[in-house]
Amino acid sequence: MGTFESKGLMEGEMAKALRALILITLTACVSSIFLQSQEEDTSAILNNSEWAVVTLVVYDSGKKEIARGKGVIISSDGYMLTNYHLICQGVSAKVEIPKRTKSVKKVEWEDVFSPSVDMEREVGGKKEAPKGKEEDVEGIVAVDKDLNFALLKIKGSGHPSAPIASSDQYAIGDRSLVVIDAETISEGSITNVSELSGTKKIAQISITFPENMSGSPIFNAEGQLTGVAFSFGEVSNLVFPASYAIPLTENKKVTPLSKFEHENYFATSEGLYIKGLAYFLVDNYANALGLIEESVRLQPNNPEALSQLGVVYSKLNQYEKAVEAYTQSLNQDPDNYRTSYGLGIAYIRLRKDQDAISPLQQCTQTNPNFPDGYYNLGLAYQSLDQLENAAQAFEEFVKINPGPAWTGLNQLGTIYMKLERYDKAIEAFEEVVKTNSQDLKANYSLAYAYDLSGQYEKAAPLYRKLVQLNPKDAKSYYSMLFRLYDKAGDYENAVTVSQEIVDQAPEDAQNYYNLGYAYLKKEDLENALAAFQKALELNPNFDVAYSQIGFVHFKLKQYQKAIDALNKYTELSPDNPDAYYLIGTSYLQLKKYEQALKPLEKCVELKKDHAYAHYNLGIAYYVLKDKFSANMKVDVLQRLNPELAAKLRDIISR
Repeated sequence: MGTFESKGLMEGEMAKALRALILITLTACVSSIFLQSQEEDTSAILNNSEWAVVTLVVYDSGKKEIARGKGVIISSDGYMLTNYHLICQGVSAKVEIPKRTKSVKKVEWEDVFSPSVDMEREVGGKKEAPKGKEEDVEGIVAVDKDLNFALLKIKGSGHPSAPIASSDQYAIGDRSLVVIDAETISEGSITNVSELSGTKKIAQISITFPENMSGSPIFNAEGQLTGVAFSFGEVSNLVFPASYAIPLTENKKVTPLSKFEHENYFATSEGLYIKGLAYFLVDNYANALGLIEESVRLQPNNPEALSQLGVVYSKLNQYEKAVEAYTQSLNQDPDNYRTSYGLGIAYIRLRKDQDAISPLQQCTQTNPNFPDGYYNLGLAYQSLDQLENAAQAFEEFVKINPGPAWTGLNQLGTIYMKLERYDKAIEAFEEVVKTNSQDLKANYSLAYAYDLSGQYEKAAPLYRKLVQLNPKDAKSYYSMLFRLYDKAGDYENAVTVSQEIVDQAPEDAQNYYNLGYAYLKKEDLENALAAFQKALELNPNFDVAYSQIGFVHFKLKQYQKAIDALNKYTELSPDNPDAYYLIGTSYLQLKKYEQALKPLEKCVELKKDHAYAHYNLGIAYYVLKDKFSANMKVDVLQRLNPELAAKLRDIISR
């Protein structure tokens, strides 16, 4: 027996929602099938395999019935497959072989059976069970306690039999036929398939079996025996593939029940383990934990039980205990990739990503075709900022698990963005968008990758696409688009985008500021000035709007207006040296040399290496006949900008 796979980090709540959706859909499909084929004669469907289904009745030494369930005859000489737990304490047993009827009808399970109703039929005004042939059970041929299988031998020969399917391959939605009695069968579907630690699987079916139908065979549409149901208490829909019982048929020796070593199966290590697994499948982790812990106590060297214990601890968020259980399991069975995987996930949950690397590497080495191992290895490397290793892990994930593409490719693209390998990031995000054109993250990331790589003509349409996909964040996408056109020097389109933003939010001062900036870059000074003034109208304390208005007036040679606007700016933001520089330079242009000194001196106070401010101060000192101060500026400029120093020296020496 093996352990159930621990879910990877990448699955999360989405996987649970998807499973719920699948179950809802399957229920609808099954109901539809029932309604369409209620009167269908099933002899052609099961190829007469239904006559091989028997009722097993088990007795103690006093001939008292102690167990009842189902079984299926798999050979004409009387070999029969059933659940081991039904027979394990019996001293004798009989089987009831159904009497063949002219036809067997398929009906809805709920309409003919419930756990509180015996399978009987109205005959002559009173209830009678369908009559058939009884045969004694000669004894037990072989058992597989790990799978709760028992192969029995019944007396007689020429029995009807059902062929065992050679494959254990189940798929969600597979048609599954169940024989209820000699007159009736019903139909369900496989709703879930879980991997075990080795090569085995277990399935769940849409039909819930009462305990007196445990051991019921499951047939496919060709009448092949595909599974054996297992039911106890609240767990009533588990199916083990019948192909796992084929090795039991190699045994021929029959041990009478009276001489078989009796035991309470569910008190053994194997029985506790399988019961724990059953509770695990129905998400009853508390019961599963107690049962599997007891199984391990009875058999402490069972690596599979230890591994499953790690899974249950993980489900209960007891990751330290999970690490301990997984580690003990790996000490005994180091080649179990699922155990290595579970250990790696437990370390990730504990935020011990460095510790997670080794078991996840071991997982991928043992099973190079297990995608979740690579995915979570990539996550661990990524959290440790080992980006090259993370990229390699995600590359392997995508290679063996191309769908759903966005799962690994988005991660891969993100890694390459951090590595500034934009060409590789673009390849990854393009594949995601090709698969899912509406994926917001991939479209944004692809646009940004194009943007950063200078492919503006490809980035721009994607930013516009994002506006349509996600209108609530349109402002952000327009801002990215504006920045893109600004970088590209495409101020015509920058103005167009800015105007679109203004049209959408005409009360936002920042939008008018951006429009003014675009006009300014385009050298359309009049429109730039109008936009900046509108921004100021909407927000009188918008300091940078004053700054830009002053700059536009300066470019328009409207120096007094420039001074007025820039003085307003410095009242709101007194520490910007460039504003004082423009104020001082404007005074110089107005030939107000004395007034130019204070703002220019303030500029060099705030920014000591502002060469042009030092130069203009030198000019102002020279005009004001302060040659000493002017020459001092030559000395400063000699260090900051020798070319300006030479130019100022020439002016002073005239």
